[in-house]
Amino acid sequence: MVDVTLTERLVRELKAASGPASGGDIARALGVSRTAVWKQVRSLRRLGYEIEATPRVGYRLAGVPDVPYPWELRDGLETKRFGRSAYHFDTVGSTQHEVRRLADADAPEGTVVVAEEQRAPKARMGRSYVTPRGGLWFSLLFRPARSPEAVIALSLLAAVAVHQGIEEVTGLRPTVRWPNDLLHDGRKLVGILVEMDSEQDLLRYAVVGVGVNVNVSERDFPEELRPIATSLREALGR
Repeated sequence: MVDVTLTERLVRELKAASGPASGGDIARALGVSRTAVWKQVRSLRRLGYEIEATPRVGYRLAGVPDVPYPWELRDGLETKRFGRSAYHFDTVGSTQHEVRRLADADAPEGTVVVAEEQRAPKARMGRSYVTPRGGLWFSLLFRPARSPEAVIALSLLAAVAVHQGIEEVTGLRPTVRWPNDLLHDGRKLVGILVEMDSEQDLLRYAVVGVGVNVNVSERDFPEELRPIATSLREALGR
């Protein structure tokens, strides 16, 4: 098991260093032993981090994996709540199910669950949804003091937010197909699902699930979906 707190602090130290950082200096900064630092470096390497180690010189971060680990999600985040409590799974049944489970256990608003792959992803009206590796699949917990009708606004807000994120990063401007899809050239690029738990006229919580086809190639989609689905990779050619 990875000690997320120590991992996050070690990654922060390595990123902040202008050059190689000695094991002793890192150990003192983190308040742990040099052996603990060495073990944590080994754990980070298993997670895909490229860390160079030079005897009597120290450690240097040479590469960061393209994986949305919780500490990477928080790196540079300016929000007060959203994304602060984060969970990453390699494979999970459904990120929606995981967030609902956490919500029922009083998880704070803004909790996010992201997965590399889902075994049983959820879609509207019980439809099947394909989430191959290479996509960005996540669910976010909201606790608005609103009536259940507020979920309609959440769906639109999510679509606008994802649209803005895609445009800022790639320059693409997908179109929104109400209520839960973003399209590029008429083909589905993003799917959004909003679920809620309510008591009478009060919304206990809402879960917004987002699936973005990022580095998904055409062959990753089932044959019947290839004419109607696309990805950022396919749209950008990179």
